[in-house]
Amino acid sequence: MPPPSRLSASQRGATTAEAAGPASDPGGAVFKLPCGTLRLKVDRSDCSWDRLFGVGSRYNPKRGYIFVSKVLGKHWPVSPGTMGAVHSALAEGLGKLKFAKPAVLVAMAETAVGLGRGIFDRYAEAEGPDGLLFLQTTRHNPGRPAFLASDEPHSHARGHEVLFPEGDPEKARILAGARTLILVDDEITTGETLKGLAREFIAKAGSAAAGRAGGGVERVALASIASFLSPEAEAGMAGALAAVLSRVSLLEGTFSFEKTGEPLPPGGFRSRGAGPAAGGAVPRERGRLGLLPGEGKPDLRAAMDSLAFPAGDPVRVIGTGEFLHEPFLLASAYASEGRRVVFQSTTRTPIAPGGPVGSVWRFEDDFGEGLDNFLYNAPASFEGHTVVCRETASPPPGFDIAGRLGAREILL
Repeated sequence: MPPPSRLSASQRGATTAEAAGPASDPGGAVFKLPCGTLRLKVDRSDCSWDRLFGVGSRYNPKRGYIFVSKVLGKHWPVSPGTMGAVHSALAEGLGKLKFAKPAVLVAMAETAVGLGRGIFDRYAEAEGPDGLLFLQTTRHNPGRPAFLASDEPHSHARGHEVLFPEGDPEKARILAGARTLILVDDEITTGETLKGLAREFIAKAGSAAAGRAGGGVERVALASIASFLSPEAEAGMAGALAAVLSRVSLLEGTFSFEKTGEPLPPGGFRSRGAGPAAGGAVPRERGRLGLLPGEGKPDLRAAMDSLAFPAGDPVRVIGTGEFLHEPFLLASAYASEGRRVVFQSTTRTPIAPGGPVGSVWRFEDDFGEGLDNFLYNAPASFEGHTVVCRETASPPPGFDIAGRLGAREILL
């Protein structure tokens, strides 16, 4: 992975000039997967594509391939410095768009929630905090009204919800007056999920809080690590949204997939879309109910004091599901002490072993919903200390990943 100084985000859009940068990378690859063949072509990227992701096979008959990110902090252990460089590069790319405020950034659950929060924080630091609101899609509703719903047709868990930020007039004001909508995902393929979400947001943003029909969204910006959106799909999305559409990404390219078989789950797995959190299991809603810049940050010093890891020892920090950004901040705090630190998170996504996926841990989710969660590429032994960060106060006995890794658990 290149150092942070070499990361930059390319841009595309109806009113967005091409970003200056290295010449187009003609690279690509062919991946023979159990259910088909994926052919990748990279049009432009700031670094070699295989430093950003690998291609694996997921147990999903709707979409048998998956881009396994090496910089997201999800399916692959990564240094917090690399993650922070990605956040900064994409935030800088958004800054070059000079979009109008108020602006709402929506991060897609579960994979891109941490990416979106990181971009949001870096953008607010660079461009100023006024008129910015962070929201995320979620599959855990703590009993609050849904502002809008999103359908992800290819997903193992299709339903997402965006909750209305009740009780805060400033958040409601930004939502009502939004002129820019920023959608963040780890990669963009067809764009259909984001198009559907953007259309519903534009229709509801103004009326939800101000009692007027339709919002005033003028621009929709898509931010991602990799973008495979074709020019035809991009033009179709811009037309459907009746708004200026721009893209910011670290890599642009195309791919094709020839399906030759049906991937089947290993004995079946349990999953579902959005629904009520089990037994009030979400103690801190944080991004699910909207955040202004600077809100929702945990007391990192108190957490580090309670763990009391000896000075200089390596640390592995593991987040859980949608709870990714706060554990990332803890990992960053440890890294700032000069320690060797790696970070990653658990996920619902069922991925087959092989290729970029080595070890696979399978366990019950920490919300007590009886669903399967997974942790990938995490060795059973780590030369240092491992901490599993959760947002649920009383996880079920099946959430035993800390015991299996010899880790500490902390409610962050």
